[in-house]
Amino acid sequence: MTATPSEAELADIPFEMRGDSFTLPVLRLYNTDMDKVSKELAVRVGQAPDFFRNAPVVIDLHHLKSTEQSVDFPLLVGLLRGHGMIPVGVRNGSDEQLRIASALDLAVLADQRIPRPPRSEARPPPPAPKPQPRQEPP
Repeated sequence: MTATPSEAELADIPFEMRGDSFTLPVLRLYNTDMDKVSKELAVRVGQAPDFFRNAPVVIDLHHLKSTEQSVDFPLLVGLLRGHGMIPVGVRNGSDEQLRIASALDLAVLADQRIPRPPRSEARPPPPAPKPQPRQEPP
């Protein structure tokens, strides 16, 4: 257990870096047609402008990775910024997609997909409790 630094100790510490968890909006890109993306962004942002204002956004390329479709990252980043969002990173892309995104100073985030067993697959039953030793009456 770490103690919280006192006010006096904090005066001598310029900063602290710690890991934390955040929930960020994720733009799952299914199509590289930036005209369609632009129109859909306008609709979505128009429905909830305060939700998207200054929101950090992660771009998920999972559905484009296998086809290695080229993404116009400068245009996509400009569209997101134009709608008030701040694109911060990319995940689930091909090596080439991630290289281009990184060149635009977007963070390359680890793939976050956790494989789940198919629903039809039976799960093993929980282990049975261990039997308690029988105690003899006194």
